[in-house]
Amino acid sequence: MLAKLAIPILVLPLICWALTVALQLLMLLTSTAILAAHGDSAAAVWTEARLVPNALGLLYHLVALHGVAFAPVYGWLLFVSAWAPRAPLAWAILPPAAIGVIERVAFGTTHFAELLISPMSGRSVAPSSMPAGGGLMAELMMPSPGQLLITPALWIGLAIATLFVLGATRVRRAAQPA
Repeated sequence: MLAKLAIPILVLPLICWALTVALQLLMLLTSTAILAAHGDSAAAVWTEARLVPNALGLLYHLVALHGVAFAPVYGWLLFVSAWAPRAPLAWAILPPAAIGVIERVAFGTTHFAELLISPMSGRSVAPSSMPAGGGLMAELMMPSPGQLLITPALWIGLAIATLFVLGATRVRRAAQPA
């Protein structure tokens, strides 16, 4: 189960990061070649690129905010795939959708839907906390690693993901013949 969970949390973000860095480096080399062919200096391109700091910021963003922050979703999908071998996607989507619809009809609120969607929208980070003049890379670094580690939502999400993975392990073991 942990190997299956590691793929979306760690492996896919690392692959995306490596491809992105390689393509950025390729674009820098192409720009350098074009500028050199025209007799211009490429020094400005390389000094403004900040390849290493941007690459490290992107790595943090991909692993922490797209991998680890979505661990409860990945754990839920593992649990449902173990529990419902037929049509697991339908079983993964229908219960949360039903809860959202029932909440909307019964209470007129959308708290459950906001809870599920807020990690995707980045709503947990207030725009007022953005550093001035930071640009897009500063947005990718929000929240900082320190802020992320003290966020209760991260630890609650990891606990929920752990419960789903343990549940999936139990269901798979129970389904196997003795």
